[in-house]
Amino acid sequence: MGRIAWSGRRAPIAGALALAWTALAAGAAWAGPAPGAEVPAPTLGRALLGWSADPLVSVLLVAAGVLYLRARRRLVAGGVAWPAQRTGCFLGGLGALALALLSPIEAYDTVLFSVHVTQHML
Repeated sequence: MGRIAWSGRRAPIAGALALAWTALAAGAAWAGPAPGAEVPAPTLGRALLGWSADPLVSVLLVAAGVLYLRARRRLVAGGVAWPAQRTGCFLGGLGALALALLSPIEAYDTVLFSVHVTQHML
């Protein structure tokens, strides 16, 4: 018990999630200034308030969170034991993606290689 068969109605959901993650990765390639563009010097104000509002990344992160929580609720209602720690780790991963792709460090990812690698590590 507790095994999930990826057939029937679940297969299209898995495909949609895979497509969303692919689009999120493609959206990450469009983020940030163009290579060689002038980037303003980092200041405390920019570090706190310089979050970008990339709609593609934002919508996909929120959609992934909502779909995960709905699926979790459905599984738990069906009697599947689902640890809260697993849900916390998934949502924390979405938060790390948001930090890498929407935070002020995103403005410097094409200028500083160290920032680009930091995004990968997140």
